[in-house]
Amino acid sequence: EGGWDVFKFSLDGRMVTERWVRNGLQIGSLLFVVVPGFVNGWHHRRLKDQDADPNEDGELSTYEIMIFIYKNLYFILSWGFSGTLFGAILASAMGDRVLE
Repeated sequence: EGGWDVFKFSLDGRMVTERWVRNGLQIGSLLFVVVPGFVNGWHHRRLKDQDADPNEDGELSTYEIMIFIYKNLYFILSWGFSGTLFGAILASAMGDRVLE
């Protein structure tokens, strides 16, 4: 009879509801924050040779490197944030499985 109480608790109790909410938030974050962050950052990248060396002299000056980083700052920050959030979601999901 003790087994039925545990089964009933897992169906009607908070544990199942919290798990579904947590999983829903993780999936929603992946679909609506992480994936668009990667895609949007990719569209704003400027990684061509001409962007790195505008005067095409073959030598990168400090100013050219600074401008190149500035032009790609949106890409760098977007991918950094999305990658960090993806890692956090993945670690959270794997942590749940380790604890079960």
